[in-house]
Amino acid sequence: MSQMQAAAPAWWGRKLKEGAADLRLKGETFIRFEKRAPSGEGTQPIDGMGDRPMGRLQQVEYWPASEPIPARFKEWTPGGKFQVRDVSGKDVVLWRDFTAEERERMGEIDEARFAIARTLQGMIHDVEVGRYLEWLANKHSKAAPSDVDGPIVEASERYRDAFAPGEWVQVPDVKIPGTSVAKYGALAGRYLPGPIWNDVRQTVGGQFRPFGQTYAKILAAWKTSKTALSPAVHLNNIMSNFVMADWHDVTAGHVSKALRILLAAKGDGNGAIGRAGNVLGKMGLADAAAAREIVNRYADSGGDIGTWVSNELAREQLQPLLAAAEEELAQAGPDAYAGQTGVYAALQHALHLRFPDAWQAFKASKPAGAVATEAKNLMALYQAEDDVFRLAAWLRAKEQGASDVDAGKVARRSFLDYRVNAPWVQAMRNSALPFVSYTYRAVPMLLDVAGHKPHKLLKLMAFAGAVNALGVLIGGGGDDRERKLLPDEKAGNVWGIVPKMIRMPWNDANGSPVYLDIRRFIPLGDIVDVGQGHAALPLLPTMYPGGPLATLGELVFNRSLFTGKEITKETDTAAQQAGKVADYLYKSMMPNLIGLPGTYATQAVVNAMSGKTDAFGRQQSVAQALASSFGVKLGSYPADVLRQQAIAKFKSQQADIQDNINKLKRQYRVKALSPEDFRDQVRAEQEKMHRLSQDLQKKLAMT
Repeated sequence: MSQMQAAAPAWWGRKLKEGAADLRLKGETFIRFEKRAPSGEGTQPIDGMGDRPMGRLQQVEYWPASEPIPARFKEWTPGGKFQVRDVSGKDVVLWRDFTAEERERMGEIDEARFAIARTLQGMIHDVEVGRYLEWLANKHSKAAPSDVDGPIVEASERYRDAFAPGEWVQVPDVKIPGTSVAKYGALAGRYLPGPIWNDVRQTVGGQFRPFGQTYAKILAAWKTSKTALSPAVHLNNIMSNFVMADWHDVTAGHVSKALRILLAAKGDGNGAIGRAGNVLGKMGLADAAAAREIVNRYADSGGDIGTWVSNELAREQLQPLLAAAEEELAQAGPDAYAGQTGVYAALQHALHLRFPDAWQAFKASKPAGAVATEAKNLMALYQAEDDVFRLAAWLRAKEQGASDVDAGKVARRSFLDYRVNAPWVQAMRNSALPFVSYTYRAVPMLLDVAGHKPHKLLKLMAFAGAVNALGVLIGGGGDDRERKLLPDEKAGNVWGIVPKMIRMPWNDANGSPVYLDIRRFIPLGDIVDVGQGHAALPLLPTMYPGGPLATLGELVFNRSLFTGKEITKETDTAAQQAGKVADYLYKSMMPNLIGLPGTYATQAVVNAMSGKTDAFGRQQSVAQALASSFGVKLGSYPADVLRQQAIAKFKSQQADIQDNINKLKRQYRVKALSPEDFRDQVRAEQEKMHRLSQDLQKKLAMT
């Protein structure tokens, strides 16, 4: 208040009440003027780099907006208009709105077409939801309790309450706040089956976001990074789709036909991946119009509903509109960034900590545009990988006389449908278990195949076993002897019947056997592998937390869930800790894409090319590193290295057991344990060590 009083004492004197807050100040507007030190005088910023930074703040004064501005403020910098919201003694509470420029930097889009499109989008959504509710009211609801053929339970809009088959609820007759419109439209007051009500309340009320929309967007970006943008996941997706296709009697002929149809229907790709797709499109059907008609019928039947991309990844419906608007604005604006200049402008903004400006500048650069194009291509490719197999199932159903709609249902049932409205599953996949929807859909499918088509699993076992036997026959060596030394999580079989590691029919340059890890090629191939993590108690892989929330937990507790190792050491300097944390965060969010600096795939290839060796001086294989980056998990397992690792693991376990015995001895000396308890617990530790010793001897004896 003193700054205001000093700036305009005459004006202030007519307002001030001695000894009390002047309530008449409320609503008055003041202009903030800032006196700053000179900055960059006599210099001209490079085009595209923005204005020079502001000088150091020296003085601030507030001038009444209703009074003429004195000439002395001519060289001062305006800091915006502030309104008095409250007064308390000699203090005032000031408020100002963001300027149009500030709102634009924060992401506001002041574009009429965008506002109209958003409004129309909301209107269309409301109309379609209303039609959906009306259709449910006519087809699946009852008007009176006497018409209901099951128990009627109280309806609940809480997602934690789920309703079982056979139960009925009365849809609440509530209004949308501030209106007289029924929230549930034509369903209001009618009786509906419980499972349908589970879906209706989410359709009307929106999906449950446990940590809000911001975290949901971060999680969607993380999922995109770890799935559609990672080449290895593409191969895993294709191979597991082949397995599921066989489970549902979709033949290679159907898959080939579906692939040719999709290649012919889509031939307008951009970027390197898109142009490659255009070339492959020439291998499709000759009649592109007929191919597009088939694809349209397949989509209209709902065959592509519930795919991973359409349900899990972040996709912007208004992106084409925004792109067009941005292009027009860029052409109209005299200071629009263009080409490579955007990169340097982004760096300049970043150096001055103007990160929103840096992002906007970088988005306009050619490298950013190329990266965005290829990222969209990878997402479209991920969708196409599912569409090929779903369309194949659709074609098979059509050959058997099914209608389009029925064929669409077959296509969805034959592969994983990621549309999950179960409240608890929604909560888990939107928080700490981002991939739980895969397990939620895949486990019932696996159990159904095991129950109704057990020969399909036996066929898979026989095929994998035959390929492995052929590899042993050609590659030489003793498979059982070599497998005994494999790490616990890689030894054994998938579901107890299919080998996790398939012996390849060749050895590496050092004569070591080469194995292919196929666990990711088979749906739920690692469902019972409890040895992959480092939890206090054995957990199934699907029970381990993941996503940004898990990464935050790992940093808080300084422990990787995957390796069980510390992220930083107590002996690390502050700079070392900051570097390790930054590297860990970077790798946890980035796609495992070869060529992207710092990723695991890139590091593996660089290490192999630079001649990095194992403990015995053997150089790593560049070919294996490249193959692994694309999902072909090939690995050499030299017997001497495996023996060394087995002995080192035993010594570590032996040291832990001896430490336990020493603790028991200390407790016994201070009489914290009775002689009987001491003897029993020491014997248990010794028996544990004896078992581990025997296991090691068996492994080493076979090699």
